[in-house]
Amino acid sequence: MIDKYNEMHRGRELLTFSEFCEFECVIKNHVAALQEPAMETLKHVREIVQNVFREICYLSFDQYPPLRYIVSKMINDIQSKQKDKVEKIIKE
Repeated sequence: MIDKYNEMHRGRELLTFSEFCEFECVIKNHVAALQEPAMETLKHVREIVQNVFREICYLSFDQYPPLRYIVSKMINDIQSKQKDKVEKIIKE
């Protein structure tokens, strides 16, 4: 009876390991539960980095408003691109 059960439920996994589909489902649920906190952490870290860059930019280019604007825009563009990449990785 045990041999018959093992033959019926044998797949890619080891005999003592649970079925791969069940294991994959549990892992997917666990990762999905971590997705929202990861997005919140990303948002929080991005705000911190933006504030620090903004402060440095204002201190460094205080007397050069056009240059300050250009540098701020470049920093925001880089951060937006990186944020999109990180969001994609988190969702995967």
